[in-house]
Amino acid sequence: MLEFPYDGYGASFPIREHDNPDAEGYNVWGPFKAETDYFAPSDKDFMINLRVQNLDDLMERLLAAGVKEVKEREDHEYGKFAWIIDPDGTKLELWEQVGPNPPTEVDES
Repeated sequence: MLEFPYDGYGASFPIREHDNPDAEGYNVWGPFKAETDYFAPSDKDFMINLRVQNLDDLMERLLAAGVKEVKEREDHEYGKFAWIIDPDGTKLELWEQVGPNPPTEVDES
């Protein structure tokens, strides 16, 4: 076992914000089962998740430029999410972290 810190969504890795090194953030590596439909409407077997600042402003600019949202936006206690398709047909999940980093644990199973 690789002993990645599994938090129920994947492995979370803490990072420091570039413009404010005192602010902590995190990235997640999250594998999906082969039969998932989470990447739809893309026909690719992966999705790219990008951390963004100020998701609402970014989406306003993307929509004004003709980019289409492919799923209704979601707000959770840990982040805000939006989904779009890039010109190559890859689904992009855009997320803005909200709140502190989640605790990380190693899944012993």
